[in-house]
Amino acid sequence: VARSGGVMQSEPPLATTKSLRLTAQLQSEWQKAGINFRVMLVGESGLGKSTFTRALFRPYVPEQQMSEDERISRDPIRARTTKIHEIVHDIENDGYPIEFTVVDCPGYGDSMDSTSWIDAIVKYITSRFEQHYVASASPPVNCASNGLQRDGLVHVCLYFIAAHRLKGIDIEFMQRLEKHVNLVPVIAKADTMTIAERDSFRRLILSELRHRDVRIFELEDPHPSDAPPSGPMRVGTTAPPPFAVCAAEDGNRVYPWGVCNVEDPSHSDLSVLRSMLFATSMLSAKRRTLQLYEEAYAADRRRREHAQSLSQSR
Repeated sequence: VARSGGVMQSEPPLATTKSLRLTAQLQSEWQKAGINFRVMLVGESGLGKSTFTRALFRPYVPEQQMSEDERISRDPIRARTTKIHEIVHDIENDGYPIEFTVVDCPGYGDSMDSTSWIDAIVKYITSRFEQHYVASASPPVNCASNGLQRDGLVHVCLYFIAAHRLKGIDIEFMQRLEKHVNLVPVIAKADTMTIAERDSFRRLILSELRHRDVRIFELEDPHPSDAPPSGPMRVGTTAPPPFAVCAAEDGNRVYPWGVCNVEDPSHSDLSVLRSMLFATSMLSAKRRTLQLYEEAYAADRRRREHAQSLSQSR
C-alpha cells in the first residue's frame, strides 16, 4: 500500500508465472515419435543367448508377435546364429511406440584365432556410427524426434561369459568393445554353479576387467540402497554386475534335485537385469551411447573433414 496526496492506494498485484505446459508438449512429442532401443548379444557359441533374449523380452512383446518377428528376420532366433542379423519388435507401452531391435551375433566357437569374428562385430558397430553421422548431417524433413528418441546406434551390448570359464578372448574382446558400446557382462547358464562358485566367479570377472581397465556400463538400480526390494531377497554375498542368468522357454529348468525358476531373483538375475536395463536405464544408456559415438567416431571424423577442407581450399 502506498500514500499519494493523502489518499491510500493499493499497489497492483504481482504478476504470477504462467505455465508453459512443457510437460504436456514434451509428452505429446515423445508419444508421436516414440523411442528405439538396440540390444546386441555377443559371446561364445552354445550359451543360450537366443533363448535368454526371448525370456528377456517376453513381458513386453506378445509371444505370437515375437515368433512372427523372428520368422520375418529369415533366421529363427531358436536356431544357432551363423551371422549378424537383426530382429525388430514394434510395440506400444504406456502409450509410447517402442522399437526394440535385437542384434544377434554369431558365437566365436572354439577357433584359436577369433580376430575376424571380433573385427566383424566392431565393424558392425562403427558402421552404425557412420550411418548416424550421415543422418545427423541431413535429417529427414518430417523428422519429429531428438537424439534420445530415434537413432540407429547400438545402445547396449550384453556380453555372455560361460559359467566357470573366463577366457582370454573374452577379456580381449570386451576391452575392444567398451570404447564403442555400453558393455554389460552376463554369466550364462549360471544354474550350473553353486552360490559360492557364482560369487567367486563374479569377483574374478570384475577383478580381471579392472586389471585391464575395461569399463562396464553401470545400470541404475530400481531399488535404491535405502529402499528394500519388494521381491525375494537375493542369495549370496555378491550382487550384479556381472548378471548371473539362466533361461528356459517355459520359464523353468527342471533337475532331479529341484526346479530353477528363471524369474525368481534368488535363482537367476534375469528379472533384475530386465528391470535395470529397461525400467530405469534405457535413456541413460542412449545418452551415454551418444557420448561414445562422439568420442570414438564423430569428433575424429569432423577433424579429418575439416583438415581435408582446408587442404583443398589452398
